[in-house]
Amino acid sequence: MKNLINQYLKEVYIEKKHYLLYEKYRVKLEFMKNILESLKIYFISYKLYIDFPYKEVWTIKFKNFKNIEYITEIHISKIASVYYIYHCVEYLNSYSDSTEKSIGDISIFPYIKNQEKFHSLFRKEMNKYNYIEYQDSNEGILEFKNNTFSLMEGEQYTAFDIFFNDVFNLLNQKGS
Repeated sequence: MKNLINQYLKEVYIEKKHYLLYEKYRVKLEFMKNILESLKIYFISYKLYIDFPYKEVWTIKFKNFKNIEYITEIHISKIASVYYIYHCVEYLNSYSDSTEKSIGDISIFPYIKNQEKFHSLFRKEMNKYNYIEYQDSNEGILEFKNNTFSLMEGEQYTAFDIFFNDVFNLLNQKGS
């Protein structure tokens, strides 16, 4: 997987083949609804939460247990065939003297079996569309130094910055 990511970074950012970005981000991720519908036995509902030119974010809600809520969030890049998935657990605090109404945690690891089953089957479905799950999206993978990009020798950017946030605003620089 790392080789595919590095090849993409080299082509788009170092060799400045920005047209690869423009070709990819125009593609609608219409297959997502089909995938989620096919896996709906594991969760209660899903929703397209964010639809930006460079990514979609989907939220998947699982059955609550007492006052504990389980959600999975999927970030799918529109500029590279990668996605990032994480799971959330939130305890809804009903104690009247509490300062926080909820307490939660986020992890790349599922909290309940249905999240685990969903994650595993979702990964298989995304593989059919040649999408790669990128689990360490906060790892520094690209640097910017002396007005050029390199693989780790200056100002660092994470996979999340590059694939899910278009941090360099290249989608607005058409014709490069």
